[in-house]
Amino acid sequence: MPDNIPITRLITLRDLLNRIPYSRSHIYRLEKDGQFPRRVLVGRHRVGWVEREVEEWIQDRLSKRPVVHSAAPDKGSQE
Repeated sequence: MPDNIPITRLITLRDLLNRIPYSRSHIYRLEKDGQFPRRVLVGRHRVGWVEREVEEWIQDRLSKRPVVHSAAPDKGSQE
């Protein structure tokens, strides 16, 4: 295998469902709408998802999390 080809790991639907808290049908809807990485056909009845693309999708969601500011001290507490 040439050195310049990055190693790509495909994950199964079971692996995907363990990482993403969505149902299979919801993942398929997101994928159809272009909001989730596309699956890869690896055989007649077998698909997988590129692990790196799924991880990037998760990181994108994490980067869009709202910033939570720490709560103000209780009025009754003394500093």
